[in-house]
Amino acid sequence: MRGSVEESRHEAKARKEGSRYGSSGRLAVMAVALALVMPGCVATDRAPDLSMRPRLVWLNAFAVANPDFRVIHERQVKGEGESSEAVQMLVEPRWPSPSFSEQYARYQLEITRTSSGKFDTPRLYPWRMTEILRRFWREGSETDSEDAASLLKGLDGAAVRVSAVVELVQPMSEADVKKIWPYQIDVALLSPAGPGNPLSWDQSGYCSSRGFDTCKSDVKDSLMSEFQHWVSFLEADDEVALGAFGLSLGELQRRSQEGRYYGFILNAYPSRIRSIVGDEKIRSIQVADVSMAGL
Repeated sequence: MRGSVEESRHEAKARKEGSRYGSSGRLAVMAVALALVMPGCVATDRAPDLSMRPRLVWLNAFAVANPDFRVIHERQVKGEGESSEAVQMLVEPRWPSPSFSEQYARYQLEITRTSSGKFDTPRLYPWRMTEILRRFWREGSETDSEDAASLLKGLDGAAVRVSAVVELVQPMSEADVKKIWPYQIDVALLSPAGPGNPLSWDQSGYCSSRGFDTCKSDVKDSLMSEFQHWVSFLEADDEVALGAFGLSLGELQRRSQEGRYYGFILNAYPSRIRSIVGDEKIRSIQVADVSMAGL
């Protein structure tokens, strides 16, 4: 599966880079670790290269604001389709697939900054997950875990994958979420739904596709840490770009400081999702789509 393949690549990269440093490198790592655990201390990174600013801000803002769609980061890895005034990207609905190499309906979209400084952003068409997310964590919203259990019953096999939105009863830390779901999470949902979708952060599958290194030891394997690092790089001058996607720097900073999951999106085997139906910490599980290889 792609998740395990990417994890293996990341682990191999970490081992390779770790071998480059001697005792001085280890001391530096220890110093950073102490800064992270000491109360009130925050480890800060050097700001990413300015040439990656559109990728860092615009592309990630699009992904954060649209958890119902998946950005395919292949163009960013290749360094294609990007300038100081435009970013091109491949996007598809976040439906399940046995392999991320399978290409369903992928669209090439573009984010551009006009001469007046305003932004032209892609128009996305809603689908089932969009409707689920618009009700996410809203008071009085329906719960469909029983419907999910009925739908998942009898669905099994290596070729079957399900995308589902999980809504938690109370906001939880990432560590507590992993006690409920120890497998890979496709998307972390980091706020209730506002006028649009809940804020989110997803798996990209690559180390540098988001404009900063997501394979570093202090962010690797943690969607929350990746999101918090991204927010730490944002500046007041980014407000116009963020606003083009319905985001605000203040809200992003608040959710980063809060550091809580309100839910998550899964791309998983039906049997694994069935195993958490009925968990008292889960308010609802709603199936967005089901796919089978070859169909």
